[in-house]
Amino acid sequence: MTVTNLTVGTYTLQEVSAPSGYILDATPHEITLDSQEPYTLVGADAILNEQRTAPALPLTGGLGRDSFLIAGAGVLFGGLALLLIPLGRRYAHRLG
Repeated sequence: MTVTNLTVGTYTLQEVSAPSGYILDATPHEITLDSQEPYTLVGADAILNEQRTAPALPLTGGLGRDSFLIAGAGVLFGGLALLLIPLGRRYAHRLG
């Protein structure tokens, strides 16, 4: 952040809103300018902009849903096999 044309004096810097995903630092920071030279906050005086880490989302619908799909497919193919095997035998006897 750069601020220009400030006169010598004491100023208070306070964050009033933070971008999405960042933590608001509502602590007032006092800055004293005693010359017209550029002033840089470094070390212990530096104001950190902390980014909030997104929490991990829980895994939902994973193994539970998959097991039902696999079991359903097994029942479907098993039923088709029970239906088609006798029909195939009947058809083979008619030809033979």
